[in-house]
Amino acid sequence: MMQYELERAFGRVLGLDYAQVNPRALSDGEPNGTLGWPIMHPMSGFCGAAGGICLPDPDQLRYDDIAALNRIYPITASNIGAFPGKQITAVNTISIQGTLSFRSGAGMQGVNVVARPLDASGNPLYQYTVTFVSGAYFSGNHGNPITGWTDPHGNPFAQWGAIDPALEGFFDLSGIPLPPGMATANYQISFEPISPLYMLTESVGPYVDGSPTPSGTMPVLSIPNMSAGSAQTLTCPSPTPLQETQWTRSPRPTCPACSRRAASGADASARLARPTGLLSRCAPAALLRSSLKP
Repeated sequence: MMQYELERAFGRVLGLDYAQVNPRALSDGEPNGTLGWPIMHPMSGFCGAAGGICLPDPDQLRYDDIAALNRIYPITASNIGAFPGKQITAVNTISIQGTLSFRSGAGMQGVNVVARPLDASGNPLYQYTVTFVSGAYFSGNHGNPITGWTDPHGNPFAQWGAIDPALEGFFDLSGIPLPPGMATANYQISFEPISPLYMLTESVGPYVDGSPTPSGTMPVLSIPNMSAGSAQTLTCPSPTPLQETQWTRSPRPTCPACSRRAASGADASARLARPTGLLSRCAPAALLRSSLKP
């Protein structure tokens, strides 16, 4: 138990947020789903004080933990000399990026974007799931004259995150290692709400007080033949009127019209959330500014 909790605490020190990975692993037929549960699962006592029997080897980093660390602390051509025996991150992992938007064009924060490799039969390999919450790089609540401009410890709200509107709905699924023994892999990208249970000290993504439930649906996207060093920026059209309904958990078809073009920080004070909105598209990603939330 002590080692597990220390690893989680150290993850927070390093700037890792909690992550929602395979939330239906125990109830909805996600084979090997618990094997993908990260050290940074929001609820450390969900299956017992030290991870529990449903989280085998709870002190071992999962793919979601590893990808987040790769994003925050990448090995690059300029710093590899300080890390003997290591390899450059970008050429040994895959990257999938994009932006989620409302139909108005404003970026949509707080959507859990999920990447899963597929086996030879096209089935998701849940144990290698990696996630990213849209808008995690964007700024948090900057405060106002009524509530003040700093938190209770005197830290200015404006220091966290970037102010570039292009990052408000941006997602960054980079730094993902390929599954063991696979030189290439097809990936499935899906979109899901953050569980309303994950809030306050257990929040996931940019909203401390819980993420809003988006309206509208996004199709499950398929990305073939990803190999080490591959990078894709997703683009797809706006949903049809039939898609503009409340989100469901039922399987969604692939998007035939979609085209492809070749961190996570911890929680900060929440931005004011739009209570509803329509998912517009996975738009081209803007140039990423590395700016982490606390």
